Amino acid sequence: MGSRVNVCSVSVLDNPAKFTDPFKLEITFEAFEPLPDVHHLCSDLDWELVYVGAAESEKYDQVLDSVLVGPVVEDLDWELVYVGAAESEKYDQVLDSVLVGPVVEGRHKFIFEADGPDPSKIPEDDIVGVTVLLLKCSYREQLFIKVGWFVTLEYTDPEMKENPPPTPVLDKVNISLYRL
Repeated sequence: MGSRVNVCSVSVLDNPAKFTDPFKLEITFEAFEPLPDVHHLCSDLDWELVYVGAAESEKYDQVLDSVLVGPVVEDLDWELVYVGAAESEKYDQVLDSVLVGPVVEGRHKFIFEADGPDPSKIPEDDIVGVTVLLLKCSYREQLFIKVGWFVTLEYTDPEMKENPPPTPVLDKVNISLYRL
């Protein structure tokens, strides 16, 4: 079976932007057939582990544990990830995720907006420089596309470019995205 969904385009809006501005992506995709939507077929399931104290009466039964399991997700799951530092994934930040569905056959377009990264979770030396932004999309918990951009973070002020301050001044940093 071929692909049910084709991502036609992903455009970065407001590029360049300030470090403190949200990321805005315009995503266009096409579904070649409707994606099954099972949300209406089942609701959450509440599983319980029960100790049966006596066969003749439920009054001795004890609920040992329980877990609530949601319905199977059949939507497209979009996720935006900011790579905080090249040396370790521990600095990666999921900026936001959104479920899109139910998906019917045809062309679809939406704006995915996510706040920028939390600078306290990025090594100070990596706030200004170059990094990567990744847009991932999954269907039935399987990744089927990853789109990436090089991200340059630099001061707009020529003096600050030439002599960067020891502690980054975030409201003076611009972000520019370039397709990988």
